[in-house]
Amino acid sequence: MAGVEQYFNKRLTSDPAPLALSIDAGIQSIVHDELASAVKEFQAPGGCAIVMNAHTGEILAMVSLPDYDVNNYGNASRDSQFSRCVNGTYEPGSVFKLQTVAMALDSGLVHYWDYFDTTHPLKVGRFHITDFEPAHQWMAVPEILNVSSNIGASRIATVLGPKIEQEWFAKQGFFSPLNVQLPGPPKPQFPSFNNWGLAATMTVSFGAGIAISPLQLVTGVLPIVNGGVRYDPTLLAVEPGSPPPQGVRVMQQSTSDMMRKLMTNVVLYGTGKNAAVPGYVVGGKTGTAQVVGPHGGYLKHTNNASFMAAFPMDNPQYVVYVLVLQPKPDATTYGFTTGGYIAAPSVGRIIARIGPMMGIMPVTGGQLATLDAQLTVPLNPTTPPGQRGLGPGNPLPPGANAFAYQLMGETPPAAAVPQGVKPPKATPAASHSAHTVHDGIVAPVSPMMGSHMTRRDSGDGHAES
Repeated sequence: MAGVEQYFNKRLTSDPAPLALSIDAGIQSIVHDELASAVKEFQAPGGCAIVMNAHTGEILAMVSLPDYDVNNYGNASRDSQFSRCVNGTYEPGSVFKLQTVAMALDSGLVHYWDYFDTTHPLKVGRFHITDFEPAHQWMAVPEILNVSSNIGASRIATVLGPKIEQEWFAKQGFFSPLNVQLPGPPKPQFPSFNNWGLAATMTVSFGAGIAISPLQLVTGVLPIVNGGVRYDPTLLAVEPGSPPPQGVRVMQQSTSDMMRKLMTNVVLYGTGKNAAVPGYVVGGKTGTAQVVGPHGGYLKHTNNASFMAAFPMDNPQYVVYVLVLQPKPDATTYGFTTGGYIAAPSVGRIIARIGPMMGIMPVTGGQLATLDAQLTVPLNPTTPPGQRGLGPGNPLPPGANAFAYQLMGETPPAAAVPQGVKPPKATPAASHSAHTVHDGIVAPVSPMMGSHMTRRDSGDGHAES
């Protein structure tokens, strides 16, 4: 009637061979328990949590709340039947900065030791992109990810330009419905290629103005931590001794190696500290996205809070993601509804509980300190000998997109402007008014189509879209 059983109904009724799912009942139970606890504590209308094998794409646990009693499916509400993990599409918020930084490193235009100007908000037409806690300084790539700087991510994105962004997102499968053994994955929502202007290039870099499903988001993180190979997610178990799933290389091994270190930094020193687990090297990234309302604008004081993690970072085996929809703050969050306060602690508790079940045991203090040192980079790195780093006096690399010059108020060199194409004006990509998004950070975004808005069940069978 629904889900994976509906997807395989013909196969199940025509072939007597067993069909084994990848879901681990014990891990599923733990993930359900921890997500339900967070949804209850923060009075959220729903949530989603996923655990995936980083080297096969196997889904070991996937929980969407509210859910229903499978023994009483006929009385389940439409809202409880709606899979927020697969069928819901949401703006990911700053979790998406993992894609932006990986894309930048992989392009060769940006290196981890490069510094970008985050001294002031970025003006785009009538709007400004700002950081929640302005640094008023030039910030290196590790620190940009560590403090989740929208300004820094936007600067990086303008160096790359829309063509590199679009090609990267296409490789990651962000422009098509997800290929998974479940009925009806939706099409992601993203800016029109023809209107992918300066504002869209910048706002997509920090996870605004694009909406994908949580399962799609997690799938896109696998290559970032596993050495650069993308796998389709699967609900079928990989049989021991059988050929492993065929993945596709989407980035260099060196890009993944550096991203693992940057993600470890975030948990040790940055916005992801609440996901730390004693005895484990955990890497991750926070996300906080403002919610789109029924009329296309963002709802005030309403966020979706998330955290993306991988472990153990010396050889990542699993990716863990928790999304809490529209949480309300409490005393433990100091009045905030950010991913670092709402979702990161749940991810940490999940890892602490499932790690030993998966044979990944905590390590001792001395060994842990050694791993931490090996798996991090300085937040304020120095340029290696023989290299030239970006920074004051050298803000852009050769080959930077025209948008980067435009953002600085300078005329781009002829090589940066496609022949016969005029440089876009510094205005939002779409003709509607821009909105404000939070990731513990405030910034305007290009308006999105109303079809990805988060809303309660309207009676048409789609609780959220």
